[in-house]
Amino acid sequence: MEIVQLLKNLVNVLLTKEGVSKIKDSSWNLDMELNEDGSGIISTFIKVEDIDCYASILFFIGNNAKVIEPKFLNKLLYDKANELRYFYEENMV
Repeated sequence: MEIVQLLKNLVNVLLTKEGVSKIKDSSWNLDMELNEDGSGIISTFIKVEDIDCYASILFFIGNNAKVIEPKFLNKLLYDKANELRYFYEENMV
C-alpha cells in the first residue's frame, strides 16, 4: 500500500461557484461533485506525474479553489505565484 501511495495522491479541493464555472468553461476534464449552492468539490486520486498539471489548473482558478490535501500542492501553488511575482518585478524597470 505504501508503494501505491507513492504513485498516487489523493487530491481534495473546495471550489467556489466561480471555480466550478471556470472548470466547466474550460477543456479540463475534472470530476467534480456539485453542491446545491453551485460550489463544488474535487476529490480524486491523481498520479504523481500529474501533480504539476493540477497545480497549473488550480493556479488558473486562483482563490476560487482551496486545496485541502495534499498540503504540498499548496507549496507548489505558492512557488508558482512567487515565480510570477519575480518575473514581473524583474521586468518593471
